[in-house]
Amino acid sequence: MHTPQEVSSIAISYLNIIFCGFITTYFYNLLSVALRAVGNTKAALIILMFSMIINTILDIIFVAVCDFGIQGAAFATVLSQTLVSILCFTYIRKNISFLLFGREDMKFEWKLLKLTISYSLISALHQSSLYIGKLLVQGAVNLMGTDMITAYTATTRIEGFANSFGDSGAEAISIFVAQNTGNENRKRAKQGFYTGLIILVCLGIGLSLIMYFFAKTTIEFMMNNANNKIMINGIEYMKTIAILYVLCFIGSSFVGWYRGSGKVNIPVIGTILHISIRVILSYLFIQQFGLKTIAFATGIGWVSVVTFQYIIFYRSKK
Repeated sequence: MHTPQEVSSIAISYLNIIFCGFITTYFYNLLSVALRAVGNTKAALIILMFSMIINTILDIIFVAVCDFGIQGAAFATVLSQTLVSILCFTYIRKNISFLLFGREDMKFEWKLLKLTISYSLISALHQSSLYIGKLLVQGAVNLMGTDMITAYTATTRIEGFANSFGDSGAEAISIFVAQNTGNENRKRAKQGFYTGLIILVCLGIGLSLIMYFFAKTTIEFMMNNANNKIMINGIEYMKTIAILYVLCFIGSSFVGWYRGSGKVNIPVIGTILHISIRVILSYLFIQQFGLKTIAFATGIGWVSVVTFQYIIFYRSKK
């Protein structure tokens, strides 16, 4: 990824701790997804909020008070996820015990195994291609030096917060569509999709306005005493990405629809298309135009993906 030496040594110490704690991350994801799949989204949300609070408190203790640095942040993440995994398992065991299984449930079914592997491989390809693309984009940014890396890290944290609403919306649409498709109520599934689409578009517009008009404020909040070069690059990135951000939320709506409908290959193709455009344009133009190149490349990728998703959706209606 062309990471500068002064950054890579710190990143390695952080990642070693995070990777060692991945088992708790997988366990928490499994349990929280099981809760949402049976419609108990409230409990999943409360547990997630509890995880965020614990993580924040531990960050303050380990980093600000104990001065453990980046390793303290990693330990805070692993410990918070361990605690909420235990909490999630305890809640399921007490309130939704049918989700747990015993020896009598261990029956081998080839049909179910094939279906599970099929969905799992496609979903894994979707997620891995997304993050491989992000790594490649980060590599382009890393070529530009520490100031550019710092600006990009700060802005993507802000963007990630905004995008969490889109990801949550996609998941909500997916669950609703899947439940009604499984119940053979296609009309209600489509109504739920349209409702979710409207909500996410409104959220996307609102967050775009906040990101555009409060770009400087949010970057200053994320970083104390940032130099002028970091601020300029960060603000340019935020304002550029904000213009097209609503397309990200529209794309998330379609991802929810296709996942819930069982057409999990469509989001994979869309993600590969988006990432390919984003990576190619980033490496071609970042030297000339700086960090806003990444924002433009991302926006063009969203335009392409939403166009592709809509064409597939429109043709399926005929």
